[in-house]
Amino acid sequence: MPAPPTYQYQFEDINLAILEIMRTGRRGTVLDLGCGRGRMGAELEKLGYRVTGIESSPEACTTARQRLTEVLELDLTRVNAVQEELAGRQFDWLVAADVLEHLVDPMGTLRFYREYLHPDGRLVVSLPNVAVWDNRFRLLAGRFTYTDSGVM
Repeated sequence: MPAPPTYQYQFEDINLAILEIMRTGRRGTVLDLGCGRGRMGAELEKLGYRVTGIESSPEACTTARQRLTEVLELDLTRVNAVQEELAGRQFDWLVAADVLEHLVDPMGTLRFYREYLHPDGRLVVSLPNVAVWDNRFRLLAGRFTYTDSGVM
């Protein structure tokens, strides 16, 4: 029986809103949940942050390791494995960029990761919004076209 196909990340999107928020923020350590291939984290490292990414895809981790200070190849919802890897560590920033919508229990996940956020640390979350104004106009016109990247 052939091995199941592995998921290949196809996109190198950068969340410009998060980048802008963090451009003016206090530099420090970042825990990037679901870092993918590390494209966003690489931009943060250019700004002077030290990024630790968590990612479950071995293929994505291979690329992310070339871009980020540290990459942990873990399913971010496997709390025992995460606790073992991050024992005693805290970060200045916790970034969840377009990852929470893929989880069964996003609030539970955020509560869990709060343990790894410095008491004066910052949480940055990005969630896709299918009801953004330009999508509403397209839907009103009867166009519901999927794209390779973004909300649609």
